Amino acid sequence: MALATRTLRSLQRFNKNVLLVSGRRRHDGCSPLLLKSSSRPYSDTVGVKLTGSNVTSSDKKDPAQFFFKDEVQSCLLEMNMRDTSKVFEPRKEGKTLSEPELKFLTQEELDEELERAHEVARYYLQLPPVLSPKPDERIVLSEDPELQGLEESKILVTDISFGVPHRDRIIVARDTDGTLRHASRDERYRMLQTYFPEEGRSIEPPQLFTSEKLKSLLDRLEYQFVLDKACIQFEPDDPQYVSVTSITYDHIDASGEYDLLVGTRHYGSMAFYLVFNGRQDKFLKHCISTHKIQDAVALTKVFYLTRPEITDYSNPSSPDDTAFLKEYISKYAKDKASLTMTLNAHLELQLPTADEERTLSGNQ
Repeated sequence: MALATRTLRSLQRFNKNVLLVSGRRRHDGCSPLLLKSSSRPYSDTVGVKLTGSNVTSSDKKDPAQFFFKDEVQSCLLEMNMRDTSKVFEPRKEGKTLSEPELKFLTQEELDEELERAHEVARYYLQLPPVLSPKPDERIVLSEDPELQGLEESKILVTDISFGVPHRDRIIVARDTDGTLRHASRDERYRMLQTYFPEEGRSIEPPQLFTSEKLKSLLDRLEYQFVLDKACIQFEPDDPQYVSVTSITYDHIDASGEYDLLVGTRHYGSMAFYLVFNGRQDKFLKHCISTHKIQDAVALTKVFYLTRPEITDYSNPSSPDDTAFLKEYISKYAKDKASLTMTLNAHLELQLPTADEERTLSGNQ
């Protein structure tokens, strides 16, 4: 009852922004806020069903409590920032490319431009969150059976006040049986996209997220395309977003084509997903075999950070601390033999460490 009272009072406060749709068209050009719902219900069947390991069930830990830790974010962002070449590559977006601009710069000006480019890359390589799907709860504000039959379709009421975060924006629905309730997830999505449209989003999810077409895209290794489109179309805690990204990461893990995400914003998120679900060993072996030891160390550190019950470990002494990897392999790896063999093969090459590489580049 208290929740209903607070919501109704909030509705009264922004009553001046609410317009009632009548049978006649308004002549002032204002967009209506009170919409009669279409007789065709919004379909939430488009996309991939949440099954198996694609969902984080309620009995599992919430990934958000680990993903947003400063240390975890630092490790994952370092993995994303290891190769920034793809950030500045031309993309097939149907837009005309601008002519390249050539400048003569001093060393100081060049350093400033490189620093600016680094900040641009950091902005575009922000990590998409890895979250649990948000449940679609039905919160009833009031039941008014005397209104039953007044309308043939439900009515949605949306607050369009400026400056209100979309997650806090009040959207309520009046059902035909007189029930006043908070709008469902799909109803909120439709209303927000109607009055606050996001570029690239559509009210109906694109057909590429249906099972058949998604499988076709993944079989063609279009991983970045699928993940970019999912980020545009869905919110990060939308069940369809969680499903599409989980299936994509699973496909990458099965195919071993991890390098297709190197230099994209999804590389670190994929690493976190695999670690959180305890399936990091194959990816770790790939990092070691391709001599991405810094990625291997960061991945292993995320493993420990997401398992606070493990306390008997020491932080790596350097970004490419192979002793840190040996400790993990001996204690917690599921595929000890294969990982040990791969790490020994890397050590036999005696490749320079990160510090040695910096020293060599400074001397040249």
